[in-house]
Amino acid sequence: WARLRALGEQRCAEAEALGVTGHPLFWAQKRRRLLADLAAFAVIDRARLEALDASPFAAELRFGFADGRPPLELPLPGGRSVRFRGSIDRVDRSRDGSIHVIDYKTGKSDRYRGLTPDDPLAGGTKLQLPLYGLAARAAAGDPAAAVQSAYWFPTSVGGFGHVGYVVDDHVVD
Repeated sequence: WARLRALGEQRCAEAEALGVTGHPLFWAQKRRRLLADLAAFAVIDRARLEALDASPFAAELRFGFADGRPPLELPLPGGRSVRFRGSIDRVDRSRDGSIHVIDYKTGKSDRYRGLTPDDPLAGGTKLQLPLYGLAARAAAGDPAAAVQSAYWFPTSVGGFGHVGYVVDDHVVD
């Protein structure tokens, strides 16, 4: 935690030096909250990895860009396909081979609570989780791996909550 706190304090000092922190009184409160959230995140993340028996596999996993992996290509009826690109915030891999995809969100989770395995795309408005799950599976070179994709709200504002689901054949269909 000491190294993470030092990095957090360094970033806060950099923001202060750039003059982008706003009024000093409000910044002091926000800085305390940011560092407290960082400490809580470290504890929660360690417990999560232990519970999953997982370790980080990739961070900022880019696909479909010149400097990343190939695009995710999904076939369409009639022989055509559609290609996707993106950058996955984090991919963890469990000892059992399962893949855990995380897309970090810093706000509240209210807009994402309606996501379920029965409506995984929120009426076609949220494609990230299944697409990221498929891209992570391709990056791991394991097309049959079990995948769990989730938005993680790793702040006190977001309640440190998760919203997500297993990316199975039903979700892909």
